[in-house]
Amino acid sequence: MHIDLSFVGSIDCLRALAAGRCLVAGFHVPALRDGSPVFARALKNLLKPGRHKLIGCTRRMQGLMVAKGNPLALGSLADLAKPGGRFVNRQPGSGTRLLLDHLLDRERIDAALVRGYRDAPEDHMSRWPRRWPAGWPMSARASGRRHTSSGSTSAVQRLRAALASATWHQDLRSLAGYVATRPGEVLALTGSLAWWNYRNARKGRPGGSARARERRRTAATSEA
Repeated sequence: MHIDLSFVGSIDCLRALAAGRCLVAGFHVPALRDGSPVFARALKNLLKPGRHKLIGCTRRMQGLMVAKGNPLALGSLADLAKPGGRFVNRQPGSGTRLLLDHLLDRERIDAALVRGYRDAPEDHMSRWPRRWPAGWPMSARASGRRHTSSGSTSAVQRLRAALASATWHQDLRSLAGYVATRPGEVLALTGSLAWWNYRNARKGRPGGSARARERRRTAATSEA
């Protein structure tokens, strides 16, 4: 299986998939039972039910990277507003940036209070230690250690088989903070993405179809 890889953020990956510029798009979303307006706004319109298929892969642990000994005693996102340090963000459109924005929104933390919120290196592996030596980036645990319709094509079928293989599971065990999560399985959007609403997404506008809205109005009248 020959793979031509392009490393971009989650949003750009899904944009490429929606535009037909790639066959498979990898993107990161957290397991959020209560949904997320941040992820919904960013990703929902890029996923097309019936055209795109969601394939399970991995789950990873993420958190804040701090200097040795955690000299500023950072223990939560609220501590990012403490004086004396600087946060190093991920680039807009990346899954980690969306996760941070979701968490800030959930905890009602003003991003403007986070010193360095607008500072984002080009990627999560290379430049931040030299440019921001006192910074605290948000990263996957393994990075900290190291510092569709197309779903039925033969290439995608081989990819699914590779993800479900024992070799893939063994490789993941060597990466800190990563575990296999139903790898290679085709997953339902509604079951895997809590912010997804199939009817609304399919119709492309809030409220679903006219028939669905009429049913809700009839039900509301009956209950009244």
